[in-house]
Amino acid sequence: MEVKTLPDNEIKALIRLVGDEEDANAAQLREHLALIVRHEPERIEAIALGSFAENPPPAVTAILENSRWHALEKMFRGLSRAGGEPDLEEGLFLVSKFAHPKITVSDIAAPLDGMAGEIKTRLDAQADPERVIEALSETVFARHGFGGCDEDICNPENIYLYNLFQSRRGMPVTLGSLCILLGKRLDLPLRGMGIPGHFILQLKTWNGELFLDPYRKGRRLTPRECQMLVLSRGVHWDPDYLKPVDNRHILCRTLGNLIYSCNRLKDERRAGQLKRYMQILQD
Repeated sequence: MEVKTLPDNEIKALIRLVGDEEDANAAQLREHLALIVRHEPERIEAIALGSFAENPPPAVTAILENSRWHALEKMFRGLSRAGGEPDLEEGLFLVSKFAHPKITVSDIAAPLDGMAGEIKTRLDAQADPERVIEALSETVFARHGFGGCDEDICNPENIYLYNLFQSRRGMPVTLGSLCILLGKRLDLPLRGMGIPGHFILQLKTWNGELFLDPYRKGRRLTPRECQMLVLSRGVHWDPDYLKPVDNRHILCRTLGNLIYSCNRLKDERRAGQLKRYMQILQD
């Protein structure tokens, strides 16, 4: 269907009409605006935010969000169709873009590159994995102050990787993902273990396995301590909990945390859209 390009003043007038809930044609006008947004999303959003920045009509905000969410859905499908395991960094970028539509790939990659470079300056060429993980923990948790968010556990902002770089506080899976992505830059094969209610990191060395708790500033754990973490939550222990999980699992767990948070906040629209992203990854 061909959509006529309207001048800015007519777009503004249409936005005002869509925002008028008393207008008998409001539903039809919303459909018309939504069609225009699908064809010129960036232009219409610029007009809406520029002219109605302080008080944009909720119906218009929803139309713009739906357009962004639909575009992001296509990106998730591309990530899932890439073949094999989805890229963790790209996936977490897409998750962050759900809440922060203006961010770019470099907003995720640049801070990771910077920290990885900082860690490398503290290592010699022959550093073994234990020394690398020690330098990573010192840099991330001691020098940069990353850590858990016990006081605000249900805040969705603590789940997005992009927010973690700003606040230094995050959920277990978010902090664990940060370490995994840094480990990838350092040739350090950190793996995640999604035990119930928590997220632990595993590193295989010549001396066996190391287990680390990214939520507690990289504290080292024994297999027995990992087991006690599960039992303390009233969950039956399964040795399979100590098996590494793949990137798809980590991304779905991140989305699951966001869905739970949105449900707690009674935000059904966002929870419903996040479920669509999760389903795409699971199919």
